Amino acid sequence: LEPLGVDFSIDCCGKPLFEANTNFDKTKAHLNELFAAKGVETLILACPNCYHFLKDKVDVKIKTIYEKFEELGLNHEITEEAHIFYPCPERIHKPIFETFKKYVPNFKDSFKDVNCCGLGGLARSSEPQIAAGYPQAVKDKNLPNLYTYCATCCGNFAKNGVQNIKHIATVMSGVNEAPNTAYLKNVLSLKFYKRNRK
Repeated sequence: LEPLGVDFSIDCCGKPLFEANTNFDKTKAHLNELFAAKGVETLILACPNCYHFLKDKVDVKIKTIYEKFEELGLNHEITEEAHIFYPCPERIHKPIFETFKKYVPNFKDSFKDVNCCGLGGLARSSEPQIAAGYPQAVKDKNLPNLYTYCATCCGNFAKNGVQNIKHIATVMSGVNEAPNTAYLKNVLSLKFYKRNRK
């Protein structure tokens, strides 16, 4: 995608800090300074939490990765019956899902009674027993072809024995990457992250 002016970067949107009632202003300033320094015009987000959290907090345009796939003609249709687990910020209104819904014609809303994957809203640290029950509830449904569009949900379900979970972005783009189950390891790797890095 680099020839098309698209670069790849990993950083934290600051939502966990915001939810923990920590000073978010410093993170917000850092992000806007970083975008300005790098000449960012549009932020293309794969994470639904980042999208919903940042959409009214940064000084650049925001779009989903699915909108970019659409522009580039990279969206592949998922024709099988797809049981969709909606990420926390998309439980009621689903603007991200609407951007790719036409490519999942046989989707099923099968998890209305499961509120979270167990890692959202600091649930794992504040209510560990409740958080542990969510992956089990998904597993107990014993449904084929489970899909989500949140890497955290996907990884946590896979780590907790949900065998048939897929990330919509990897399937739609034809990559078909296995879920990353190293959530905690990835979080710990940012423990000594330096905000002044270039």
